[in-house]
Amino acid sequence: MLKIAKAVFKQLVEACKEEFPREACGLIAGVKGNEDSFAIKIYPLRNIAKSSFTYETDAEEVYNAFINIEETGLSILGVYHSHPFSQAEPSELDRRNAFYPGMIHVIVSLIGDVADVKAYLWSGEEFTEYPISIEEEQAKLVQSFI
Repeated sequence: MLKIAKAVFKQLVEACKEEFPREACGLIAGVKGNEDSFAIKIYPLRNIAKSSFTYETDAEEVYNAFINIEETGLSILGVYHSHPFSQAEPSELDRRNAFYPGMIHVIVSLIGDVADVKAYLWSGEEFTEYPISIEEEQAKLVQSFI
């Protein structure tokens, strides 16, 4: 299960809304447990494709985010991106662009008044839906992973 602090969840959704009508994208960092992972921080990245239907990240921004994640002792848990005009389900393009088995992909649909957020685990061949839990207290959850 991917556990996300309520504040981090709000940041992720807001980052997606701010990029509308373009797809937003970014990295999710946190702590990996035996069964659960806990998202502590997001790293919004520029969509250099400036598209509503795909995203492309800047290699230097990704590199800098990876360095920061490593320096803070966190792990990369996954990526997120928005679907401004479609459901929170992996598209065919998402499947073609997924490269890292075991990576969690969080997709935020911006259709309607309330964002729909779902997570998927990439096996290397297919996506399977992955459970998300929005957690109230970040400090207690982080301590449970240490």
